[in-house]
Amino acid sequence: DKKLNIWNIQSGRLMRSYKNDSITSELYKCDIDPSGTYVATCGFNKTIQLLDFFSGELITQVSGHSELVTSVKFSPDGRYLLSVGGDGCIFSWRLADNLVKTMQDRLMELYASAQRRSIRISASPASNP
Repeated sequence: DKKLNIWNIQSGRLMRSYKNDSITSELYKCDIDPSGTYVATCGFNKTIQLLDFFSGELITQVSGHSELVTSVKFSPDGRYLLSVGGDGCIFSWRLADNLVKTMQDRLMELYASAQRRSIRISASPASNP
């Protein structure tokens, strides 16, 4: 249906659905970067697209495989995007520094938020039995 659907796997509910002009063929697979900022998609049109996870806006699109792209995966540090094609090739795409910085900044925000929650929980008075 040429759109990207984001589902909550715990509840089974559809969380987001993106359909835009940049998605020109059926999508095959996707991966979300470690910070949850971007989603990479691949499909039958031999391209890889990087979309903003929250808005669905196309950030960039690349091509290089001569057959359909069968898988995409972000590296754990978010600096690279790996792709596998039906042509038997595996590509390692270096992501632009500004994209990596955005991911790192988001991870720092998430870490700081988790730390604040942890401090509030540990600072809560213990309930008496």
